[in-house]
Amino acid sequence: MTLMELYERLLWSLEDTALQEAVPFYIAVDLFNDALYDLADALYIVKCNGSLAPDGGGVVVLPEDFMYMERVRWDGCVDLTPIHDVNDAAIGSGEVKQYMMHGLRAMQLYDTPVEAKKLEVWYKAYPAKLVNESDVPASVPPEYHESIPTLYAKAQVMKRFGDLNAYNALIGAWTALKRDLRSVVRARTSPAVWTGRFEW
Repeated sequence: MTLMELYERLLWSLEDTALQEAVPFYIAVDLFNDALYDLADALYIVKCNGSLAPDGGGVVVLPEDFMYMERVRWDGCVDLTPIHDVNDAAIGSGEVKQYMMHGLRAMQLYDTPVEAKKLEVWYKAYPAKLVNESDVPASVPPEYHESIPTLYAKAQVMKRFGDLNAYNALIGAWTALKRDLRSVVRARTSPAVWTGRFEW
């Protein structure tokens, strides 16, 4: 479904004219993008970026769609170890062997690199935002598109208008959908195992 189709489906699901008029297109777009962010963990979008580079102090700014780190490799062959305390950092070692998250969208390499080498980052990503009317939530399987406006977005509208019974029912259905989606994505992205038999 396109972004405009998602909006039309939301208006259809609201039924009440007063509610429909209270949800202009730009608010609906925000709700749909919030839904995609809420689905991010279930969608398991993993990306690899080999074009990032540390600044002079060894800090690497991560992509805007960064959710959390999966793996970091330096110089094509050194898998960096994550650390959580600067006191564990290999400062002064002269070798890049570790990284530590530095805020929500940056990481610090240890030791600070003295020369530029290839840095590869595998990370879990948020889905792409919907912006244009023809945009489609491509990271979400098509059979789940309709739930974005009719469950998540409608739930948020009901909450804003104080209908907590409707909100609780819709958000309960949305939570169940996320569990189902996680299973579907896992099944569709797991490597295939051939179990054929040889007939002699």
